[in-house]
Amino acid sequence: MAYGSPEGYVRYQRGLRQGDPLSLLLFVLVADVLSSMFNHALTSHILYGVPLGNFGNVCHLQYADDLIILSAGGTEDLKIIKLILFIYKDISGLAINLHKTCLFSTGFGSLPSQSSLGTLNCAASTLPITYLGVPIAGRRPRYQDWEVLIHKVKDRLTSWKANYLSLGGRLILINSVLSALPTYWMSIFRLPKWVVKRIDGLRRDFLWKGPDLDRPKCVWSTGLDCVSLGIKGAGGSSILPSSMVLFSGNGGGKS
Repeated sequence: MAYGSPEGYVRYQRGLRQGDPLSLLLFVLVADVLSSMFNHALTSHILYGVPLGNFGNVCHLQYADDLIILSAGGTEDLKIIKLILFIYKDISGLAINLHKTCLFSTGFGSLPSQSSLGTLNCAASTLPITYLGVPIAGRRPRYQDWEVLIHKVKDRLTSWKANYLSLGGRLILINSVLSALPTYWMSIFRLPKWVVKRIDGLRRDFLWKGPDLDRPKCVWSTGLDCVSLGIKGAGGSSILPSSMVLFSGNGGGKS
């Protein structure tokens, strides 16, 4: 529109600059087209995807520009996936970087077949992998996998200048930032009790004494801290109830 009347098409010359506040939103809108294409192929029975029992089939997981494509249909499915990616490239101008693309087999430690690799022209790799900070493997998370989450929490704590914060300020950081770190994990896995205890212990030590987590000064138990703060209206709580609710809400069973 120009001066209240349509004036034809406006052809862009340079596109969006990096840092433009619109770039993130527009990228999400364009990336959503690819998700819709995969969903349409799945509902039209062009793609087989991966069966999830009563939940139907799923063929992809996408978060921004991180994409995992799932297939159990063999080489024919891979050809259709490649065709969808090429069509998406033609209509949006966004190409899939095959140099950063890997093909995985569901068998732990096994490599994909040569025919599958030749179809997609990408590299092969083995499980486990990390997607959005969460380890993905053909097994339940082991001790070393949970240690990654605990180290993330500890690294975040030690980076904060807690010596310059009041007790209330540290509590706000714990509830608003630190408690959000394991949320994605809790929606997928049921956190073992020892992991919950370790994370709650780190939160407790940071609350009462600051970033020096190797020399705790508080002698109260984690449960007593949570209860006492809750009574006073400060809002401190263990992550265990959140873990149970998130895991159960996503169809989790016994682990």
